Amino acid sequence: MRAIPRPPKELCVLQPETISPGQPWTEYPLSYGQQRLWFLHRLNPGDSTYNTSYVYRLKGRLDTAALEASFTAVATRHESLRTRFREVAGEPVAVVEPPAPVVVERLTAADEAQARTLVSTVTNTAFDLAAAPPFRVALIELGPLDHVLCVVLHHINGDGWSLNVLCSEVAAHYAGGGVADLPDLPLQYGEHR
Repeated sequence: MRAIPRPPKELCVLQPETISPGQPWTEYPLSYGQQRLWFLHRLNPGDSTYNTSYVYRLKGRLDTAALEASFTAVATRHESLRTRFREVAGEPVAVVEPPAPVVVERLTAADEAQARTLVSTVTNTAFDLAAAPPFRVALIELGPLDHVLCVVLHHINGDGWSLNVLCSEVAAHYAGGGVADLPDLPLQYGEHR
């Protein structure tokens, strides 16, 4: 096997002073990966293949107001959770919506089989990327102390790593009654150009 030559040392040094947060964006061009996902969505808007999700069974008393406040706080913090994708002159553009309350859809299941069906419906429903940010949260109640939390993103605005960040930040906010003291983000996704 042939060794791959290393790039020159000066290309391997990160220059942090060249990266700085910009002004809040309302619109910005898509990354190459986002362009690919937008194009695939345009070919088949009803396809939910690129939905990514996490589902948790929650046992015990649940403060639904704190849960909604936690999701709202995280969406306020991360522009990507408030970004929809529209077309301008044939080109896709990311549009960052202003912060707004995240509404957790409330569903009820009679049993676990019905809960599984509801989870499948929530996670496999396609997003309209132009109409609203592709981010959905549902809470399925099996009983007063038994719930299933279902969180869905389209891959155009998140991935597996993003779901881990989302989950940990929601948990931090929920532990604080809907508020957490998290450090400021150095950059938003739209600033990585």
